[in-house]
Amino acid sequence: MKRVVTAVGVAAICAATACGANKAPAFANGSYIYRLCTPDTEAGCAEEMKAGFRLVSRMLDGDIRQIVIVNGIVGDDHKGGWNWDGLWPYWNRATFRVGGSMEKLHDFMKAAHDEANTFVSFHVNLTDVNVGLADYPESLEFFRRLVATKSIYRRDWNPSAGKRDGKPYTMTEEQLLAERKASRSGTIEICSLVDYKRFWDSGLAKEMIDSFYAALPYAPPLLYLDVFNEAGGNFATGYPEGGSFQTQQEGATNICAYLRSRGTEVATEGPRDYFLGEYGTYGWLHCLPGYATRDYSRIWGAPKLGDRLSYMHVVGNTGAFAVSPVASTASQIEKDILHFNTLVRGKPSPRVMPGAKTFNIAFRGGDNDEYNQIPGMPGGDGLRGDWIDVINNFYLCSIQELYHIGKGNNRTDEFLTFGNNHFNGVVVTDPDGNETVLQLTADMPDLPAGVDRTRAMLEWCRHWKYTAPKAGTYKIQLEGYYTGRSSGGSQVYVDGRRIYRNLKTVFPGDDPGTTTMTRLDCGAVELEAGEHSFNMDAGPMKAAWDDGTESVWEEPAFQRGFTCRNGDVVFAYDYDRMWPDTWSGKKKIHFFSWNGTNREWTLPEEWRGMDKVLLFPLTPSGRGKPQVLAVKSGKVAPKLLKQVPYVLVPYSKDEAKKGVAVEKLPLLTEAVMEKCAAEGEQFKRKDN
Repeated sequence: MKRVVTAVGVAAICAATACGANKAPAFANGSYIYRLCTPDTEAGCAEEMKAGFRLVSRMLDGDIRQIVIVNGIVGDDHKGGWNWDGLWPYWNRATFRVGGSMEKLHDFMKAAHDEANTFVSFHVNLTDVNVGLADYPESLEFFRRLVATKSIYRRDWNPSAGKRDGKPYTMTEEQLLAERKASRSGTIEICSLVDYKRFWDSGLAKEMIDSFYAALPYAPPLLYLDVFNEAGGNFATGYPEGGSFQTQQEGATNICAYLRSRGTEVATEGPRDYFLGEYGTYGWLHCLPGYATRDYSRIWGAPKLGDRLSYMHVVGNTGAFAVSPVASTASQIEKDILHFNTLVRGKPSPRVMPGAKTFNIAFRGGDNDEYNQIPGMPGGDGLRGDWIDVINNFYLCSIQELYHIGKGNNRTDEFLTFGNNHFNGVVVTDPDGNETVLQLTADMPDLPAGVDRTRAMLEWCRHWKYTAPKAGTYKIQLEGYYTGRSSGGSQVYVDGRRIYRNLKTVFPGDDPGTTTMTRLDCGAVELEAGEHSFNMDAGPMKAAWDDGTESVWEEPAFQRGFTCRNGDVVFAYDYDRMWPDTWSGKKKIHFFSWNGTNREWTLPEEWRGMDKVLLFPLTPSGRGKPQVLAVKSGKVAPKLLKQVPYVLVPYSKDEAKKGVAVEKLPLLTEAVMEKCAAEGEQFKRKDN
């Protein structure tokens, strides 16, 4: 069957993109980028993934382009952890998760685009050579061509030196088959690396890319190339024979340029500008500091382990979330749809069952539960969750980045961390001179009263209980050392009251780079005998943009004091949001509130001449029936239900008649939640 390749890629989907003075790559304008980890369901998960895309699209009002990097749908059919690995650098094989054929992959991608404004992308690799190439006739033939063109190389392990050394060589087919036979159960090892220059110069790289793209309905706007550095990662074996950093760079950038000519930007595992130059404009996981560059020329998605989530409320981040494998199963999709139905009807959702540890992962509240599935990594990847979390994360952490990119803004400042200080913790000295060190590395006890664990901002926010032995004056100090590169902020609280703020924290007394602990005085407090709470964070976190927008989180440890504003227009109050659409060309404003609110909002200037507007709740079935809101002195006061997205549009009689009747939407029940819990057990602790 001949496959039709439609003109959809970076150029086609972003033809209207002109992001003002910033340098955002075209794919970033109006796009929500996230990663989708797939389950090992025998019948595949294409239908469930499409249902997830449709849900997200409707809850984002259809005009947000989803770019989804999907794991495990091309490559090897193995199950369990790391399901994207196994067949690299060969791309031209669809797995059982999408029906096992390139034709079915094509149809899945096309349906995602047509039904949900979603562009499916892939986790692939051009660096590692897997022994899984021996598993299929077509991949084995590809390996033979890699050998014939000398596009791969390896060095053998030297146990005396503790590394791979010696003369590089091209492995044989016999070696490949032997190493595949000897593979550890459940893993598909790396056996060689790609010589990028020879791979490109031989024409084999271009031929494989062309064959892959010919089977797809559109060019992925982004393509995640794992590792993609000069000399490997997990399998590090130096440069090819006669090769160097420069030859590897030449081959890699030629591949990047060709992908760009096909309509695809390269996404990487970490910053690769040192190697790829202008290419690699999106990064995942290892891209510290975990948010975009000031001019948005590089969209850095997730920091390792999601530790910097609270930054993302302040600066925004459109590319940091990962959907857990358990989310794309039939009962989980049903649960997510019914959850939003329940909320839009003003009912409490039983999504979190009594005693369950699963909370909203978009708030780091559910560490170590079934949605955090990286084996051996306590805390897991803190930005994993289900489709509900994808949506909540968008409205709390991602939409503001879309706002700034679409408006053409550049960030002019950010102040977000402890800086390059190493903090050991808070030292409390009692009236008799006895010291207690409340260490940052200590396990988290219960949060203080009034702090909602489902919204806990754990990035550099620490909470301790301290028992004062007697009434009196207690001396408070910070203990740590300064690494000598940059200062940062620190705040200390006692019983919920801030007693210390230092916007340029530098530990005194030692040369930069020392690891000798020193102390900073934070003053003294009067305490009664008994238990007290101590808290510490890196606030106030701040960011600013060249259009005058300022974002400040005064006390992140207590989830309070967060605002984002431009003049009299406030876009965020704590967990309430109002963000105008700057990307679709349509006149509308998105609203969202975590706890629900009736607060008054000042509208942007271009809305203030209207006398009334329409506010639509967004549901899994599309827009609900609207509220008609009066605009008084340029302000509106909508009633926002908790965790229900809304969109505000200009009033018209025709629009006022539209929308589904939310009172007829079916509700989430405990029975559905119990089914989800049972189904979810089979996917616990699997990293897909």
